[in-house]
Amino acid sequence: ASRYAASRRLRVSPPDSPTRVGRPGVRSPPNRMSEPAGRTVNDMLELARTAWLLACAALLAVFGWALFVLPERVPQHVDAAGRVTEWGSRASFLAGMGVALLSTAIVGLLARAISRTMSLEVVNIPHKERWLPGHESALRERVAADLYLVGATIGGALAALMAGLVLIALGEPGLPGWTVAIAVVAGVVLAVQLVVMLTVRYRTPAD
Repeated sequence: ASRYAASRRLRVSPPDSPTRVGRPGVRSPPNRMSEPAGRTVNDMLELARTAWLLACAALLAVFGWALFVLPERVPQHVDAAGRVTEWGSRASFLAGMGVALLSTAIVGLLARAISRTMSLEVVNIPHKERWLPGHESALRERVAADLYLVGATIGGALAALMAGLVLIALGEPGLPGWTVAIAVVAGVVLAVQLVVMLTVRYRTPAD
């Protein structure tokens, strides 16, 4: 009887024993350590997408405005001081704006497709082999966010410059300072973004 009791004590752990790990039927608590990083990536993707939508809206607004107010003679190029160096027709200006709007929209649509199911074979990034296949979802979100930001910066710069050219066509002596400032800031942001993309952004997947 005493040996039976001793064997019972060895086989049964006390209720508060910390050694009961992985018992059948008991779920371990979910590991949430990667959730903040995942939320950060998702938030960045949404911010980039919003910036792209705003750039498209700005281009569309300038295009609609130009459609109603442009005269037949429109500036096509300006020098570094904002003075007109070449004039062109209203039709050619509107065609150029249409191409800018369409190109910005295509970049965003490509980003949306990559974030979902589009093949990543067309994606060329540094250290791609470190991301696939184990980090495909994170890679899709990063590439999509970067494309949205590229579209937003280029579209924003084009919208500002096109608005400035419309104002010159309506009588301004040169490009307004605010249009130049927006274009310069967008160009700096784009340059920084490209450097980060090519150097550190795709270096190591987040585990």
